[in-house]
Amino acid sequence: MTTRFGSFRGWHIWLSIALSLPILIVGLTAVFIAHDKALGLKSLHVPASWSPMSQPMSWHRNDTEVRALWSDAQGTQWLGSKMGLYRIGPEGAPTPIVGPSEVRAVHGVGSALLVAAKNGLWRVEPGEITARRLVEGEFWSVTATPEGLLAVPKEADVLVSQDEGRHWQTWEPAVQATEQLAAILAMQADSGQRTITVSKLVMDLHTGKAFFGKQYEWIWIDLVGAAMVLLTVTGLVMWWRGQRRKVAQLAQLQASPRPAAQPHIV
Repeated sequence: MTTRFGSFRGWHIWLSIALSLPILIVGLTAVFIAHDKALGLKSLHVPASWSPMSQPMSWHRNDTEVRALWSDAQGTQWLGSKMGLYRIGPEGAPTPIVGPSEVRAVHGVGSALLVAAKNGLWRVEPGEITARRLVEGEFWSVTATPEGLLAVPKEADVLVSQDEGRHWQTWEPAVQATEQLAAILAMQADSGQRTITVSKLVMDLHTGKAFFGKQYEWIWIDLVGAAMVLLTVTGLVMWWRGQRRKVAQLAQLQASPRPAAQPHIV
């Protein structure tokens, strides 16, 4: 005989209740991630204490994820990491620079510094601790070439600057090269010559890109996230109603008069 906790139904119910909070968090955050740009989440800040594992006592050296380094003529080092941008002077103490988040690349221009980050293209003037955002959007890199300074954004055309990063405009050669590359990839896909890794296929299926493309993958994320939230909430409501119904039935049973005992006839 199986107990309530030993039956499949019992395990299903109690595991569902125990995992309801993680599932609810995953579902809600999936929707927020899909619309982070529209909601402006990259520009909003909350106390680090809201995320327990973001506390300094739990950090490890590898958690900073250093992605870019630059040393200027004065011996000042610039360190770009997932946690932001830091300036390390001769005294050795890192000074955080306000503005850039999840830095991907840094490049010195004269006495200033250009920073490609997840939340924009930035410029840091000498002696300043607050960066000035030049271009909004997510950037992968910034580098110097004979044609000028080039900045590569995630979802836009490559930008070029001829005045040390003060003004930027679309770099037409990159636009033409991108169009040619897209045409080549389309031909390879049509002929079956282009392949992708199983890892990418799994990721595309997971994010919905395989069904809706990169531009509309938020539809898939919204559907899955909303379904997880709806199933979690409705499941908890059904369980709560069931518990209330059992309590009411037990109370009714206890309050009902018991039948009189029948005399025992020998």
